Amino acid sequence: MSEDPILDAPLDSLSDQSVSVSTEIKDYLHTTAKWGKFLAVVGFVITGMIVVASLSIGLLFGTMGSMMIPGMPDSGLLGVGLGLLYALLAVVYFFPAWYLFQFSTKMMVAVRNDDQEFFTIGFKNMKSLFRFLGIATLVLLSLYPIMIICVLIFGAAMAGGQIGQ
Repeated sequence: MSEDPILDAPLDSLSDQSVSVSTEIKDYLHTTAKWGKFLAVVGFVITGMIVVASLSIGLLFGTMGSMMIPGMPDSGLLGVGLGLLYALLAVVYFFPAWYLFQFSTKMMVAVRNDDQEFFTIGFKNMKSLFRFLGIATLVLLSLYPIMIICVLIFGAAMAGGQIGQ
């Protein structure tokens, strides 16, 4: 496999070269930023809906817990747990939307005003977005084997209980 001198070079050695942003690239960035802003706003709306679901589940199980699941006296605790899980999901969902919104708004200003500082801040937020998504992907990929093992154990326990009856 051959090495690419540009891709494999340390960033310090590339500092004497400059990148120009053509009008076509600015148009692409502006269009990307507009779509990014739309997706970020949708992400904020979904985050809000998850927060409402979190509160609703917590309150619903808290007030009607034992009526919803007969014979389970701690249904309220289950509701609190599910509510907290949804709240955590809302927090996790908020950050990518926030980074995308920041990238989009800064990039739109940068392209419109030829502002280098906003251009840099916009790409900094894009870097944060991709880093967050990369870490979240690694966490989920590491949880899948654990979940599969738990499902197999639970399935085997349930099958073993039913066979014996």
